[in-house]
Amino acid sequence: MKDKQILALFFKRDERALAAAQEAYGSYCMKLALNVLENRQDAEECVNDAFHKAWNAIPPAEPKDLGAYLARLTRNTALDRRRTDGRIKRGGRAEAVLSELSELVSGAEGPEDAAIERDLKDAIEAFLMAQPERKRRVFIARYFRHASVEEISKQTGRSVSSVKTELYRLRIELKKYLDEREFFI
Repeated sequence: MKDKQILALFFKRDERALAAAQEAYGSYCMKLALNVLENRQDAEECVNDAFHKAWNAIPPAEPKDLGAYLARLTRNTALDRRRTDGRIKRGGRAEAVLSELSELVSGAEGPEDAAIERDLKDAIEAFLMAQPERKRRVFIARYFRHASVEEISKQTGRSVSSVKTELYRLRIELKKYLDEREFFI
C-alpha cells in the first residue's frame, strides 16, 4: 500500500492504517529501534509506541514522507526510552554514536533553547543537503539510524577505516559550518 493510501486510512481513523504502516515500515523502524536500544523487547515496545504516537498525531499532522515520519518517531521514542530507563552505559552503540557528536551538540534544556535547537536542526539539515549523497547517507546511517561503522562499511562496500575517516572529516566540516553560523558549541 502506498503512503497516500495509508495516510487516507489514518485520516478516516481506520485502524487498518496501523496494520498497513506496520507492514510497510515496521521492519525498518524495528531495525532503527534495535540500533538504539540493543534489546528486542524494548525495541518492539518503542516501535509500538511510535506507531501509537503516529495514530494520535495524524490528523492533524500531515507528513509528506510517512516512512521518515515514523522513523523519526521511533528514533525519538527509543532515545527517550534509553534516557528515562537510565540505560545509557559506556560501550553501548548508541552511547558511542552520541559521544561522537557530543562536541557539536549541547545538552541545554531550557525553554529559551527551543528556538536555538530549531535553528541548529535547520543548519545541520542545510549542511547535509550540501553534501554529496554518498556522504549524506553515511552521516545519516551513523548519526540517525545508529548503524555501526562495520554495518556502514558493508552497505557501502568501503573499508571500515575509510568510513571512520569520512565520518571524522564530516564532523570536522560540520563543526566548521556551525561555527561560521555562530553556533559555538
